[in-house]
Amino acid sequence: MRHVTNSQAGFSLIELLIALTLGAILLLSVERLLPQLWQQVNAIEHRQLVREEVHRLLLLFDKAIRRAGFCYGENCVGVSMEIRDGGKCLLIRWDDNANGQWEGPTSQDSDYFGYRHRGLAMESARGVADCTSGQWSRLNQPLQVQILDFRVEAVAQHVKIQLTAKAGKYTLNRQHRVNRENG
Repeated sequence: MRHVTNSQAGFSLIELLIALTLGAILLLSVERLLPQLWQQVNAIEHRQLVREEVHRLLLLFDKAIRRAGFCYGENCVGVSMEIRDGGKCLLIRWDDNANGQWEGPTSQDSDYFGYRHRGLAMESARGVADCTSGQWSRLNQPLQVQILDFRVEAVAQHVKIQLTAKAGKYTLNRQHRVNRENG
């Protein structure tokens, strides 16, 4: 005859309570850490957004300033670059279709280009001779990245650009210098 013993395998009630208590403490620690992690992720995302947007805008302005004054011939007459409104507006002309002349602001193929800071956005327009008229389009989305300041200053054969942008709590101020290539 076999003798039957009553041995149980598994956790005792005390072991189970200790495991639950340790699990609860761990979850409370994670709960306190999670908001901080989200804030750090948001801060990194905002910093990256601002850096990319400022870099993109500075490259756009750099290219436009280097093009200013280009003429594929001798018939381009007038001023190739004007800085207005205390440096907040930049008006540029270049022979975009390489036909040897600058088409005026009313032409469908106008060679007059403008860039301005308005509100929390940068704007551009084609076919503008001043900083107030014409149809301007936003170059950035202010809900994501706000442009706080934009200044352009001519210094000899250089143009100095200052751009300040913000996303979330992160603000970036950059200065960039461009060599004018076409007088």
